[in-house]
Amino acid sequence: MSTGALARRANVSAPSASQHATALRAANLIASQRSGTSMLHSVTPLGRSLLNGVTVGDELPLLR
Repeated sequence: MSTGALARRANVSAPSASQHATALRAANLIASQRSGTSMLHSVTPLGRSLLNGVTVGDELPLLR
């Protein structure tokens, strides 16, 4: 989703959503790609695993 959509969904300002996206990207939980004037964000396999409730001892993608 775009940064604007992320901001609306999280009920925060666009600059705040951008800062959050930067932190999530640094943690390899999302990937971001520019599309024209927009930045599109998507969940990485690691982020999806955490959202799906991976527990300690489970194999995590990208950590092998």
